[in-house]
Amino acid sequence: MSGIRPYELVTWALEAAPMLLALFVLLRTRRRYPLSDLVYLCVLLYVAVLALVMGPDRTPYAGLGHFLQGFALALVVREVLIRSQVVRGSRLLSVFVASIVLALSAAFEVVKWATALAFGEDGALPAQVDMLLALAGAASALVVFARVHDWRLKRLDRVRRDLVIEPRSAH
Repeated sequence: MSGIRPYELVTWALEAAPMLLALFVLLRTRRRYPLSDLVYLCVLLYVAVLALVMGPDRTPYAGLGHFLQGFALALVVREVLIRSQVVRGSRLLSVFVASIVLALSAAFEVVKWATALAFGEDGALPAQVDMLLALAGAASALVVFARVHDWRLKRLDRVRRDLVIEPRSAH
């Protein structure tokens, strides 16, 4: 288990940073800007996998962690874009969500690489694979949960009454 007595604390901290940041942001904004229960559940799953399974070595579980990073992040980004009504239309929404997930994943990998170099660790990280897995997670979230997510957002709207969701086209 990586969260309990990690082999390399710096490496584990770099991998855990997005998890800790996500928890902090979600806790700070839960009253002013609550998200759907589906988003909270997916982020919790991501946090649990990182906290319990990820280790300092590149294991098969590392791929799962990056996949879940893209998956959970895609639902968060999608919900924020829908609720803020920045993007209209389901096709364009999916492109923006996937692009934002890739951009955030790439930025995280650059920060992780620079931090590893600053701490004298090997800078050769498989960032391209990690970004590809994040994109696969984002695409999966959009394909698997788009309709369920819309339904959960509509349920949240019944409570909040400030959300307008356009139904997905039947293409």
